[in-house]
Amino acid sequence: EQFIMAEVSVSSLRVGFIGCGNMAEAIARSIVSSGTVAAAQVIASNPSSPRREVFASFGCKTTTDNTEVAANSDIIFLCVKPQISPLVFPQLTALTEKQTLVSVMAGKNIAWMRSQLPADCKCSIVRVMPNTPLLISEGACGIAYPESTAKETVLQIKALLKPSSLVVEDVAESSMDAVTAVSGSGPAYVFRFLEAMIAAGEEEGLSAEVASRLAIQTVLGAGRLAQHANRTNTGTVAELRTRVTSKGGTTQAALDKMEELGLYATVKQGVHAAAARSRELQQQ
Repeated sequence: EQFIMAEVSVSSLRVGFIGCGNMAEAIARSIVSSGTVAAAQVIASNPSSPRREVFASFGCKTTTDNTEVAANSDIIFLCVKPQISPLVFPQLTALTEKQTLVSVMAGKNIAWMRSQLPADCKCSIVRVMPNTPLLISEGACGIAYPESTAKETVLQIKALLKPSSLVVEDVAESSMDAVTAVSGSGPAYVFRFLEAMIAAGEEEGLSAEVASRLAIQTVLGAGRLAQHANRTNTGTVAELRTRVTSKGGTTQAALDKMEELGLYATVKQGVHAAAARSRELQQQ
């Protein structure tokens, strides 16, 4: 079931962030700059003074005390590394059924997070997996939540993420490791591919600047073309590849060499490795 965003207002929400890293900053900036929630209604905690100053610079309240965020927020984004999260949960024991904890951590499922809270803690817990293009409002984000989660809560979280990301509807939590592997870690795969294209362009005589500009725009344009084809049902990515590959031409020569060296299989194995690592994090 797809929810209609217009059904919910979020302008009165108090939004908290535990952890002031890049992902937290990107979500907070997009919420504030889009006018979704006023900066005065956003509070963020972090032990690092420079990171708190970044949040303060666009009008948010800041603190070193996680319990202060928990006490003064309707929706709390938990933006800490999975490894340190066991230190944070004891500071969240007072959360009520009217509050929602939104985790952006890889590899920590809702059942585990629930186990870190008192048995009588009735707050909602939702998982999201964003990625770094969210920093420029071009993110891709999966969202997972228990069936018991209130529809309004889900709508509120989607409304908060929408200014910065494509929000993929309602991923099964069992698939969040795959979301992490495809889109959460995915930008790094694309950057590595770009590194290779740019290096080869330089070896073929292009300046670093020209090679970079051409390669980056090519990836951006190809992505947008694939997005357009997907939206208009005018071709799969495989069909788009076939259309640009003339028999015996330069593209065919490149693809043949890449296939000979195992590009397709290598990328698939890399994605599987990321998903496996996400599952391992759950056990730590």
